Amino acid sequence: MQNEKDFLLSTTSLLDGKRIEAYLGVVRSKRIFLHKTLVPLLLPGQLDKELRAVENEVLRDLKKRAKKLGGNGVVGVKLDCKFIKLNNIIQPSSNKEDTMIIMVFAYGTAVQYVDL
Repeated sequence: MQNEKDFLLSTTSLLDGKRIEAYLGVVRSKRIFLHKTLVPLLLPGQLDKELRAVENEVLRDLKKRAKKLGGNGVVGVKLDCKFIKLNNIIQPSSNKEDTMIIMVFAYGTAVQYVDL
């Protein structure tokens, strides 16, 4: 059984000290969630904490998808977030509560590698 520490995620196309033996295909993951904030009472770090948790969840899912393809790594990983403010779309802008849809995306290429 493969140790979790043996699974690598890399933003580059190479893995130092490793040889990529097979490129298994693109893997993707995304999460979409709503975030409500009382504008005058915005707690510093509240959104950042939620966002980090979702980013970690997306990266765990990316690993899971790569493992299903037989991979032990993902190279060329990209992580992106998009924010869409809903106040002007679904509710009057005079409301003191801001609602945002936050989308977190990750993708990369699943690979099989061996140590050099």
